[in-house]
Amino acid sequence: VSVNQPLLRGAGHDIAFESLTQAERNLLYQARSFELFRQDFVIQITDKYFSLISQQKKLANTRENIEGQRFAWEQAKALFRLGRGNSLDVFRAEQALLEAQNSGIDAEQAFHLSIDQFKVDLGLPIDVEFVLQDDFPEVTPFEMDLDGAVVAALHNRLDLRTTRDQLEDAERDLSIATNSLLPSLDLSLGYSSAAEEKFRFSDLTITDEVDYSVGLVMEIPFDRKSQRNSFRSAEISLDQARRELDRQQDEVILEVRDSLRTLQQRKDQIELGKKKIQSVTFSVEKAEIDQVRGTGTNRDVVEATNSLTDAKNDQLDRIVAHEVQLLRLHKQIGLLFVDEDGMVAK
Repeated sequence: VSVNQPLLRGAGHDIAFESLTQAERNLLYQARSFELFRQDFVIQITDKYFSLISQQKKLANTRENIEGQRFAWEQAKALFRLGRGNSLDVFRAEQALLEAQNSGIDAEQAFHLSIDQFKVDLGLPIDVEFVLQDDFPEVTPFEMDLDGAVVAALHNRLDLRTTRDQLEDAERDLSIATNSLLPSLDLSLGYSSAAEEKFRFSDLTITDEVDYSVGLVMEIPFDRKSQRNSFRSAEISLDQARRELDRQQDEVILEVRDSLRTLQQRKDQIELGKKKIQSVTFSVEKAEIDQVRGTGTNRDVVEATNSLTDAKNDQLDRIVAHEVQLLRLHKQIGLLFVDEDGMVAK
């Protein structure tokens, strides 16, 4: 039996288990990368699903607009027959109705195409039956101060944790490279003995009838250029890892600040959108009353009705943008969790 134990170069637990340690680290990095991919995929699919529901609502708004334009056309014809309107109003109302019907055809075609594309994204057959739930997302309340969001992001972000761990890897590599500059000093232990067939190690005794040896082997090579180059390379890699961590931390802070501002912007736009819908609704009612009284024209009714449809559709886009932005913010501060079924954990 012989044992060789390094005492200087190559000595220590970290050096002996470096390959296993780095393999475990690499496995952890891959697991984190996969989890980040799952989060991105959930956000992407959620965005597309909300967009589909938005398109469905827009299609309903377009159909409502068609009915409104048809009513305006019938009203213009009735006023013309009563002598309280002119033929131009009738033609204008008919053109508005035709344009609304054409927009409805385009919207329906785009909606069905989006559904088929969504099936492809989910890996479903194109001909599978697909029914969307008619529940548009409500605006989810969310309050978090900037400092708290930044602290959470710096602590929870998986990519930032990986960068910190990679800095530790670089420090460990430098320690190993430093160790490689040491001279080689190995302790050698040896033992040999002629044993009987039923020999047991518990019966082992050191006597003159056995051979054993103890020795020290030292080696001081003069050419250490390769080791010095490796050491310098490890120093450079460590500096790069430190700068990368600083850069990524700054980017995380910037992302969180921008994401919070964007979320607040979406909330403000939704509130303004509500007021705009109310204002345009009053404009439609006022234009219809003025037309009946003869103090307004059919053009006012057509423009107000189209503006109301546009305002409703824009509001749908704002709500979808808010909900998707909220998911992105949760991911950026490390609070987006996806369960085994691929659903966002509450």
